[in-house]
Amino acid sequence: MIDGSWHFAVLIPARDEEELLPRCLRSVLIAVGRLPDRVRSNIVVVSDSSTDRTGQVATALLGARGCVVNVQARNVGSARRLAADYALGRRQGALGRVWLANTDADCIVPSSWLCDQLKLADEGVEAIAGTVSVDGFEEHDPEVAERFRASYVIDSDGTHPHIHGANLASYFPAQNSRLW
Repeated sequence: MIDGSWHFAVLIPARDEEELLPRCLRSVLIAVGRLPDRVRSNIVVVSDSSTDRTGQVATALLGARGCVVNVQARNVGSARRLAADYALGRRQGALGRVWLANTDADCIVPSSWLCDQLKLADEGVEAIAGTVSVDGFEEHDPEVAERFRASYVIDSDGTHPHIHGANLASYFPAQNSRLW
């Protein structure tokens, strides 16, 4: 029986992100902290083929609020899938009302990120494809920033054609036993 409460799993694939991961995890922890008590949550960082201290940094920052899985997938999609499988495998109880929220290790999420998703999930929305913004283009040629700004269109009603693994979230229906 589903009791009406949600379980939110934040999935974060990472490769060699020891420098940017702390700001990501701090923002995710703030967002998790704003969830109401009726929502259980966990954070899964998958350190994929990292050659730096990504896994150790994540472990230190997460403590008991999440876990780190070290893999050698060498593929962000596979790492994201492994994070989902791991989160679902650790879930105690029915898989109904599990919400999978994705971000990337080099991203910062808004403090309302998960509460906004919870509101939509409570309204019956089954999936969200949000938008992303870019901090800077310093490591790229100037035309990259121009092309991004020209092509990253968001309609006046908030709709858009952009799908990124880093901003995808979805409901995990109870009748399924695996995500893939």
